[in-house]
Amino acid sequence: MAQFLLFTYVSPAVIVYVIVIVGTGNNNNLFSIDRQTGLVTRGIRALDRETSSSHVLEVEGYNSDESSMRSSVRVIIYVDDANDEVPVFTQQQYNRLGLRETAGIGTSVIVVRATDPDS
Repeated sequence: MAQFLLFTYVSPAVIVYVIVIVGTGNNNNLFSIDRQTGLVTRGIRALDRETSSSHVLEVEGYNSDESSMRSSVRVIIYVDDANDEVPVFTQQQYNRLGLRETAGIGTSVIVVRATDPDS
């Protein structure tokens, strides 16, 4: 008597990734995600640390067979500052009264101050 073994192959579910629009984390589509690989990339709009130093996204993964099997994770992206702001002087003009013409080399003349909006 011959025996036959019957195997049923069940393919693993393919996971699909999406960014769930929650709050302001992905305003104006600053980020996108590859639905197949889960790779999060910067969108076409430029990031600006002076406007927002971090972005919070919620990424969801679900089975491609459209079952109710899904999970989500919070992704926090911290934006490093680029040197894209010019320094700003604290005064429009600096004046020094009373510097003697005989002032020696290295004599203090005036202190100017500027700030840089970049962190």
